[in-house]
Amino acid sequence: MDQFYVFVHKKNESNELLPFLHAAFEEPFNTIENDVLYAKIESEEILEAFEDLYHLWIDDLGEPFTIAILPLKSLEIFRVEDINTMLKALPYAYYAYDHLLFTACNKNETLKVDIRKRIAPHLSSTLISTIRFFAKNNMNVSVCAKNMYLHRNTLMYRLDQIDALTGLNPRNFEDFHVLYTLFY
Repeated sequence: MDQFYVFVHKKNESNELLPFLHAAFEEPFNTIENDVLYAKIESEEILEAFEDLYHLWIDDLGEPFTIAILPLKSLEIFRVEDINTMLKALPYAYYAYDHLLFTACNKNETLKVDIRKRIAPHLSSTLISTIRFFAKNNMNVSVCAKNMYLHRNTLMYRLDQIDALTGLNPRNFEDFHVLYTLFY
């Protein structure tokens, strides 16, 4: 079973949001600062319906907040403080991992540089050039492999490595868009 972290940035210090979070996730939330909470969860089912829950909570509470649901392996790359900084710099919304990174890269050049600094050490120059070739070949594995003079399975292996090291799957358009924004 996959594990996730849920981060919540609330607009003010009111505790009205906590009962909603405890009821939905059945996990205790820790406080990073007065306005940022986080918890580790192991339920994929809640993730599937979460975007709808987010909008219901906004209606019930009458105040915006930001929530991000990130895979556990994302914290191998980013510190909790990095996530905290991103959440505070972005518009209030619901963010999955790829959406959080993409929005951060496009809204704030400083965050983009910070994200690149966190992800780049996990990728070799070969994997970064693979991302660039993959972009030039419109994410087409067969054409990209041919243009890189690689066997198709070698390219697939490299794409799998990128996914394993970053938590971003280059064969998924949203994830690839983040990688493209960072490295192209």
